[in-house]
Amino acid sequence: MKRTSPAEKTEKPIKKSRRLRWLIYVLFWVAMIGAFGFLAAQQSSQYADIQADIARIRAETEQAMLEHERLQRQMQFIGSDAYIEEQARRRLGLVLPTEIIFINIGR
Repeated sequence: MKRTSPAEKTEKPIKKSRRLRWLIYVLFWVAMIGAFGFLAAQQSSQYADIQADIARIRAETEQAMLEHERLQRQMQFIGSDAYIEEQARRRLGLVLPTEIIFINIGR
């Protein structure tokens, strides 16, 4: 049987204690890096969703602006003499005094 000195007896638990601390330290950092990686991936997904929403809203805005321009042109036309003349001809059957009317009596 080999006799060990008190200094040698305390060396083994110290080495195990250091290894255990080192392992806990490494596991802690692996967990932290994993958590940050997960959060980064989640935020990246949210960022992509937000970018898609922005693109959709921009397209809707462009469509709304085109519709607004079309309606503005229509309002200008409705207020014009040409529109009033067109409606008088179509709805009321009116003609200008200088026009000659031909009526088809037969087939």
